[in-house]
Amino acid sequence: MINRSRRSILKIGAGSFLGSALTARVQDGMREVADSNIVTIAEDPEWYMHCAGIATLDRELVCTYRKSDEHTASRVMEWCARSVDGGRTWGDHRIITDSSWEIDKACWIAPQLSKLRDGRLVLIADRGVKKSKQDWPPLSQWQKPDRGMSNHLFFSSDGARTWN
Repeated sequence: MINRSRRSILKIGAGSFLGSALTARVQDGMREVADSNIVTIAEDPEWYMHCAGIATLDRELVCTYRKSDEHTASRVMEWCARSVDGGRTWGDHRIITDSSWEIDKACWIAPQLSKLRDGRLVLIADRGVKKSKQDWPPLSQWQKPDRGMSNHLFFSSDGARTWN
């Protein structure tokens, strides 16, 4: 069942890559990003989006994010988007991979995006085997041998237009 009680918006503090000086307020040792430096990357009230990662390319930014039907994730997709205006707007949203309880009995967990020295992008994602649709154990339990946790690498050599 999809949690429709909250609106899903993927936002990020954009001041550091928009080129504007962060005039963030520091409170209790944490920097608070000003509203003027927050941009929306994706918005969809039907999905739970999180785990955003950003990489800089020659003339654009690429963002990857995890999109799932709910926190316990019976269906999970890894997506990417791009910005050609320094992060002010985002478009060209493309799916990288999709996993579901119904088909795979597994889901993607905690994706991380990096740019390699040769310019390729790499997305590493854990794939956790689920024992039931609502199964969502602590990470320490996912990593036990009977859970079938595995790591997967997705590479893009064309600026996140295609992945393999």
